[in-house]
Amino acid sequence: VYTEKPFTLTVDEADRAIAACAKAGTVLQVGHNRRRLPANRAIKAMIDGGELGHVLFFETNHSFPVIFKERLGWRSNPKELPAGGMTNLGIHQVDSFHYLTGPVARVSAFSKRVFSTAEIDDTTTINLEFESGALGHLATSTATGPVIDLTVLGTEGAAFNINDGERLLTAQRGSPDRVEVALEPLNTVVDELAEFAGAIQGETVAEVSGAEGREVIAVLEATVASIERRQPVEVDEFR
Repeated sequence: VYTEKPFTLTVDEADRAIAACAKAGTVLQVGHNRRRLPANRAIKAMIDGGELGHVLFFETNHSFPVIFKERLGWRSNPKELPAGGMTNLGIHQVDSFHYLTGPVARVSAFSKRVFSTAEIDDTTTINLEFESGALGHLATSTATGPVIDLTVLGTEGAAFNINDGERLLTAQRGSPDRVEVALEPLNTVVDELAEFAGAIQGETVAEVSGAEGREVIAVLEATVASIERRQPVEVDEFR
């Protein structure tokens, strides 16, 4: 079973899907392809290699003018799209955060209709605290863009994934200059589907299994709860 994002809308639903696949002996892979971007792979290597020093802060914006589409389908239903663009856009970046630094511990979120009169929120902002100690910010809008950028700030330098991995820039601490890093092109969807085929044949293991997908959904549930309660929420409440 290969599933697009979001994997589910609740952790309970994720657990049911994982259990059903385990009982059937079926491979389960969640299509979080953006961690596979060469820019994100390179940033991960920089973090692991100490090039950025102690990582302090992650920042990302994942926005797309969804509400201006003629046919919104499920995207017009707030029950299917809680927390506005977080559910179908920002969720990509949550997985990238997990890949780069590990689990989110706490979230504090706001979501509202700043422009649109539709039922779906068009602007959502989330502050995050990671178990690693780093902090982060995720912004997403369904009424602007496309904008897909990710930044990592560390004590020794910074890395900038620009335009959904189209470019990768780095900067050293104390220098205003940003240096371009060469990237080898990669079709991330082809890459993950090739891995999926290999997993079915027992030759590979799915990098993003149901367990990784479940972690993202725990953050989604915590985000929705934070918006509703108007206060910070511990992600462990939903794990």
